[in-house]
Amino acid sequence: MKKLIIVGCGSHAAEVIEYIEYINQHSINIKYKITGLIDNTESYYQHYEFKEMFLGDADNHIVDKDVFYVIGIGNLSVRKKVINELTLKGAKFETIIHPTALISKTAQIGNGALIAHNVSIGPKAIIGDFCVINSRSTIGHAQS
Repeated sequence: MKKLIIVGCGSHAAEVIEYIEYINQHSINIKYKITGLIDNTESYYQHYEFKEMFLGDADNHIVDKDVFYVIGIGNLSVRKKVINELTLKGAKFETIIHPTALISKTAQIGNGALIAHNVSIGPKAIIGDFCVINSRSTIGHAQS
């Protein structure tokens, strides 16, 4: 079982947690354990009433080498900043793929990506690091 820390406490993080819970519920063995969330705005954590522990702000977070990080930040400029900071600190990132996604065996999915429910990704498609493919999206095949 992989231990995860969710980065962010807003609406995107709430969705990510639901995907992880769905993955665990539909797996033979529990795949993930969320050890907590980090965010610079604790009020988001309180608003969503997460059951996982609040671990403090992202800026002062000391990276835990025993866990994988999942980005739950939707704002692209903040997302990029936090990814860069955590990467410099040595964080490892997990790619989350919802079990209802249909992904070609020849597609490439980058590190730290999030593939939501009911997504279709075609042959030879390339999804970069930290990309978010939202629910019901279709990414067609890549050119030969």
